[in-house]
Amino acid sequence: MEQKLFFLPDLTKIKGYRESEGELRFPDNLQELLKSGWRIVQVSAFGYSVGYYGTEACVLLLQKETAI
Repeated sequence: MEQKLFFLPDLTKIKGYRESEGELRFPDNLQELLKSGWRIVQVSAFGYSVGYYGTEACVLLLQKETAI
């Protein structure tokens, strides 16, 4: 089994994000990982601020079964 973390910074800046639709489309590089057999096994979201600005981010734990 292999695992990796995939970081999605400010969710509003991801290509295809439409706040009015309430839907988030996965970035192309994440779509390719999912097509190649990686699965999302955990989602962690957090907020943070820099100076006066606050933002949100998301970290996905991806997992892929590997042959022994």
